[in-house]
Amino acid sequence: MQLHPEKLESSVRKWLTYIALLIAAGIVVGDLITFLTYFLRGELTARFVARVATVLLIAGGVFWYYFGSLRKADSIPLPAPTSAAPSVKP
Repeated sequence: MQLHPEKLESSVRKWLTYIALLIAAGIVVGDLITFLTYFLRGELTARFVARVATVLLIAGGVFWYYFGSLRKADSIPLPAPTSAAPSVKP
Protein backbone atom coordinates (compact mmCIF):
# COMPACT_ATOMS: atom_id res chain seq x y z
CA MET A 1 0.00 0.00 0.00
CA GLN A 2 2.92 2.34 0.53
CA LEU A 3 3.99 1.99 -3.09
CA HIS A 4 0.45 2.36 -4.44
CA PRO A 5 -1.61 4.58 -2.13
CA GLU A 6 -4.31 4.90 -4.79
CA LYS A 7 -5.31 1.30 -4.00
CA LEU A 8 -6.67 2.57 -0.67
CA GLU A 9 -9.36 4.40 -2.65
CA SER A 10 -10.48 1.30 -4.56
CA SER A 11 -14.25 0.96 -4.55
CA VAL A 12 -14.02 -2.84 -4.28
CA ARG A 13 -11.76 -2.52 -1.23
CA LYS A 14 -14.17 -0.08 0.40
CA TRP A 15 -17.19 -2.31 -0.24
CA LEU A 16 -15.43 -5.36 1.18
CA THR A 17 -14.37 -3.33 4.21
CA TYR A 18 -17.93 -2.14 4.80
CA ILE A 19 -19.21 -5.71 4.50
CA ALA A 20 -16.61 -6.90 7.04
CA LEU A 21 -17.65 -4.07 9.38
CA LEU A 22 -21.32 -5.02 9.03
CA ILE A 23 -20.63 -8.69 9.76
CA ALA A 24 -18.42 -7.88 12.77
CA ALA A 25 -21.00 -5.45 14.18
CA GLY A 26 -23.75 -8.06 13.69
CA ILE A 27 -21.71 -10.66 15.56
CA VAL A 28 -21.07 -8.25 18.44
CA VAL A 29 -24.75 -7.31 18.71
CA GLY A 30 -25.87 -10.94 18.48
CA ASP A 31 -23.35 -11.99 21.10
CA LEU A 32 -24.48 -9.24 23.47
CA ILE A 33 -28.14 -10.21 22.98
CA THR A 34 -27.28 -13.85 23.72
CA PHE A 35 -25.36 -12.82 26.84
CA LEU A 36 -28.26 -10.68 28.05
CA THR A 37 -30.75 -13.50 27.42
CA TYR A 38 -28.69 -16.01 29.39
CA PHE A 39 -28.13 -13.43 32.14
CA LEU A 40 -31.85 -12.73 32.51
CA ARG A 41 -32.63 -16.46 32.58
CA GLY A 42 -29.99 -17.00 35.26
CA GLU A 43 -28.11 -19.55 33.16
CA LEU A 44 -24.68 -17.89 33.17
CA THR A 45 -21.70 -20.17 33.67
CA ALA A 46 -18.00 -19.35 33.67
CA ARG A 47 -17.56 -21.33 30.47
CA PHE A 48 -20.33 -19.38 28.69
CA VAL A 49 -18.96 -16.03 29.86
CA ALA A 50 -15.51 -17.03 28.59
CA ARG A 51 -16.99 -17.91 25.18
CA VAL A 52 -18.86 -14.61 25.01
CA ALA A 53 -15.73 -12.68 25.98
CA THR A 54 -13.67 -14.50 23.36
CA VAL A 55 -16.18 -13.83 20.58
CA LEU A 56 -16.46 -10.18 21.62
CA LEU A 57 -12.69 -9.80 21.68
CA ILE A 58 -12.20 -11.32 18.23
CA ALA A 59 -15.15 -9.56 16.56
CA GLY A 60 -14.26 -6.28 18.27
CA GLY A 61 -10.67 -6.60 17.06
CA VAL A 62 -11.81 -7.22 13.50
CA PHE A 63 -14.17 -4.24 13.68
CA TRP A 64 -11.46 -1.98 15.14
CA TYR A 65 -8.91 -3.03 12.48
CA TYR A 66 -11.21 -2.41 9.51
CA PHE A 67 -12.64 0.79 10.96
CA GLY A 68 -9.10 2.05 11.51
CA SER A 69 -8.13 1.17 7.94
CA LEU A 70 -11.08 3.21 6.63
CA ARG A 71 -10.06 6.20 8.73
CA LYS A 72 -6.44 5.87 7.61
CA ALA A 73 -7.49 5.67 3.96
CA ASP A 74 -9.48 8.89 4.34
CA SER A 75 -6.59 10.75 5.97
CA ILE A 76 -3.87 9.88 3.41
CA PRO A 77 -3.71 12.46 0.62
CA LEU A 78 -3.39 11.03 -2.86
CA PRO A 79 -0.62 12.33 -5.11
CA ALA A 80 -1.69 14.74 -7.82
CA PRO A 81 -2.15 13.07 -11.21
CA THR A 82 0.58 13.84 -13.70
CA SER A 83 -0.10 14.33 -17.36
CA ALA A 84 1.65 12.13 -19.91
CA ALA A 85 2.29 14.97 -22.35
CA PRO A 86 4.94 17.50 -21.35
CA SER A 87 3.84 21.09 -21.31
CA VAL A 88 5.49 23.25 -23.96
CA LYS A 89 5.94 26.95 -23.31
CA PRO A 90 5.96 29.21 -26.39
